[in-house]
Amino acid sequence: ELLHIEGVIKREEETYKIVEAALQKITGQTVSSNLSIQHYIDELCNCFESIIAQMPGYIYWKDANFRYIFCNNAVAYSLGFKHSKDIRGKTDYDFGWNTDVVDKYRLLDEEIIKTGQARIGFEETVVENDGKSLHLIVNKMPLFSKDGTVIGIIGVDVDISDRKEADELKLENEKHKIYAEEQEKFRTIVGQMAHDIRSPLST
Repeated sequence: ELLHIEGVIKREEETYKIVEAALQKITGQTVSSNLSIQHYIDELCNCFESIIAQMPGYIYWKDANFRYIFCNNAVAYSLGFKHSKDIRGKTDYDFGWNTDVVDKYRLLDEEIIKTGQARIGFEETVVENDGKSLHLIVNKMPLFSKDGTVIGIIGVDVDISDRKEADELKLENEKHKIYAEEQEKFRTIVGQMAHDIRSPLST
């Protein structure tokens, strides 16, 4: 019995050493020894969540049943939530979006889960809860377990609304420029015609 207890203690000590080393390697911080395993797990989760929460763009991931597991602050705010944790367990059908649009999202997600193939760099326009339209470059990738099973989807979307507006403004300016040049050509031709007609009349 004593040997069994010593073996358990030894395994626990080795477990703590592994977890403490992992925490220090990943987060760069050293914590007090012999805290609960849950404390170490919470520290790791908090580190990853803090990093992701502050990332630019829209970052999120879903499980294999298309429920949101986590997202960064940008996604949460765009959906009208104060914190990223508020969307956990929800699906795209829970945000009041147009059903046809959500059906399209679901079909794409199902394809990614089924095939394990990513969909990268396609454009999409979405409407936020405040009615503002966003133009996004959407990237959706399968999330794999260690054994290669697809266990979810990770999404990284980049807002290109400013670029889109700049391109549209540039295009509009080019149209005005072309129109002005055509008008100038027209005036030149009409002026020449008027001159050509006046000359013989004057003679």
